[in-house]
Amino acid sequence: MDEKMTSGEIAKKAGVSQKAVRLYDEKILDLGCGYSKLWRSNWERIPEGTKISAYDIHGSWADDFAEYLEQNRVGLPKGVNIDLEFSDLEEDATWDKIGSKKKYSMIIAHYLKDELKDYEALIARIPEIMTDDGFFSINGPALCSWDIFFKDALAEEGIVTPFIDCAITEQQRESDAFKALLEKYFNKIRTVKLTSSFRYCDADELLSKMKDDYSGQEKFFAKYQDRIRDCFEKMIASNNGELIIDTEGAFYHCGK
Repeated sequence: MDEKMTSGEIAKKAGVSQKAVRLYDEKILDLGCGYSKLWRSNWERIPEGTKISAYDIHGSWADDFAEYLEQNRVGLPKGVNIDLEFSDLEEDATWDKIGSKKKYSMIIAHYLKDELKDYEALIARIPEIMTDDGFFSINGPALCSWDIFFKDALAEEGIVTPFIDCAITEQQRESDAFKALLEKYFNKIRTVKLTSSFRYCDADELLSKMKDDYSGQEKFFAKYQDRIRDCFEKMIASNNGELIIDTEGAFYHCGK
């Protein structure tokens, strides 16, 4: 039987580092909860007494989570309650409701940047509803691991990739701007990297991945694709026929 998941483990799974937080009676706010994989994957391990307020809008994966919640609520540990509200995070009425439920010790807002018209407005509201020792987990822009991999791999072969250089420069600008935004509202900010691994045993598959990523560079691939394929074949062969590529996503653990 699985052991109960501690609040520190929730923090880690939510994309933030472990933190000394209360084991029981945690009050969590999940903004843009969507499919709620974090909770589904740990349904019977959520610490007893945890109260989760989840918000999203109809027409999202939260509709599916609403059905799952009603069908499986009985399986939650003692005292655990998940309250799913369908309400627009860009409306003041939603925040009036959120603010009326006292303050939260853990606030999660993942993958919302492209869904909101005013992302900063959401971030600015967080300190007002977070406990003094609470934390806020949010993901943000980072350097694309694939861009770095392809740039470095081709540089070894003497192939210049200015379009990748431009992409990395823009990613760095966006990352720096996002960190500056967080610093306006939080005194403690820690970057947390979550890693995913991809396995390639075939150079043509990796070349196809690269072409998909840079779909506007037909002239570049017409000139260099044979050399690129050879490069990938050598990399795979030197790794015993299996090339593992690690990619990273950036999450930020923020506190007052």
